[in-house]
Amino acid sequence: MGHWKALPLTPLQCGREGHRYVEFGNICFSSKESHSKPDGSARRAGILLLATAALTVVMVYTRVSACTDRETILLSLQAVADNSLMYGLSGAMRFISGLTFLAAGLLLARTWITQEGLAARLVPYLFVVSGAFTAASGVCAVLIVLSPALGAISSAGPSFTSDYTTIGSL
Repeated sequence: MGHWKALPLTPLQCGREGHRYVEFGNICFSSKESHSKPDGSARRAGILLLATAALTVVMVYTRVSACTDRETILLSLQAVADNSLMYGLSGAMRFISGLTFLAAGLLLARTWITQEGLAARLVPYLFVVSGAFTAASGVCAVLIVLSPALGAISSAGPSFTSDYTTIGSL
């Protein structure tokens, strides 16, 4: 028995002589073209999406471990200064995760499956936009950690929350 391949055929094409087929929705699974090359873009996009998920798990763990969600921005910045390694690692993972998501979207845009219907055509580009914003967010997190003003907030200690003069240097 040959390998079955999903083909974007109309029902009329699906029933042509010589095709062994099973129709499921708008997709014809045919053994006629079992020797054709598999869609490498879809496979690479799938691998990148798995990498995005793994990087997101690491990012969430490091972000939560940094414990930087506080009542005010100054308290949050103090927490970032105190846990800069974890917060910086979280930003780096967010940046890489965004890039893999963006690349997966670009690869998915090349596959035939995303050419059917308006919604399917939009999905890869939504991945690209989301990946770009995620990567930019990761860069911002890393830049916050590398900021010299963060050292001033860290060295000021807990009494710094009542002094707002240093916030201008951020």
